[in-house]
Amino acid sequence: MMQKEPTQPQIDSVVPAQPAAPIASANAKSIFGTKKRLYAKPIFWLAVVLVLALLGGGYYYWFHKHLSPAERLKKYSYSYSNSKLEQFKLPGSKASQGISFNKPVEFVPVYNLKPTAIYAELADYYKASKAIFIGDINVASVDASASPPTPASLQKLSFAITTPLVKNKAFAVAPIQNFVKARLTQYNVVFSQMNYLVTTNLKANAWYGSFTATPKSDKQNFNPLQGYIVFGAGKNTYYYFYITANQSNWQANNTVWPKILNSLKIDQ
Repeated sequence: MMQKEPTQPQIDSVVPAQPAAPIASANAKSIFGTKKRLYAKPIFWLAVVLVLALLGGGYYYWFHKHLSPAERLKKYSYSYSNSKLEQFKLPGSKASQGISFNKPVEFVPVYNLKPTAIYAELADYYKASKAIFIGDINVASVDASASPPTPASLQKLSFAITTPLVKNKAFAVAPIQNFVKARLTQYNVVFSQMNYLVTTNLKANAWYGSFTATPKSDKQNFNPLQGYIVFGAGKNTYYYFYITANQSNWQANNTVWPKILNSLKIDQ
């Protein structure tokens, strides 16, 4: 909704009367002096610096000691805008298969990957608590060489994924949505309508959508999440990918997430 442009305040043509100046006693002296004012003295600015330092220290103590990690996360965000993007690749079940993408260096694998891995999770954790992530990437590949996708089957799948209220839509999108739900079991996840994903690297047979996730219980120390999910079909492999972050961190990186999606590559 567009906000109304603020109107110019009406200014009375009559200048309001000025308050009467206090009557100074003949013996009264200004604390600022008449020749050298207090704010011109170094001691004045030293006092200002000390007050600001105390206020800043008080906020730091309140923010880091008084609030729980989950409460702090609601106010916390970290920008990846200046972060270096490095490539990450998840090998497929065969040498010619796999998925790769660029990620901020802060996202690191949560376990050591093996060359034959078909699933990976990368996370950027909140620095004050290694148990709480502020960003999370999950990626997986499913070998379909036993029954590889055909142009006809992909056309039907694409129609079901991208068309609202189609009869077999739930059957088509359920595996995609379950990839997120199975990993965010403490959340209620709501998905948007999925659309085609066409980038420099992905010309066809790739789809994406957004989702939001809210904690199932107010008593849980979890924060609402936002994210993107991607599903792609390679030559003999299906690929699942999603990236999510707590809301404050997601909103602070609106320009970074599309760069990650645009960098996705699969064996097409």
